[in-house]
Amino acid sequence: MVINIASMLGAMRRLLGYQVTIGVLLVADVWMT
Repeated sequence: MVINIASMLGAMRRLLGYQVTIGVLLVADVWMT
């Protein structure tokens, strides 16, 4: 169970990281234009 929880947390962290980077890129696009 510990391994499953760790893997789930890792997956959530990756998804959050991707969403944050995409959001930053979108904001940068809006700011540049």
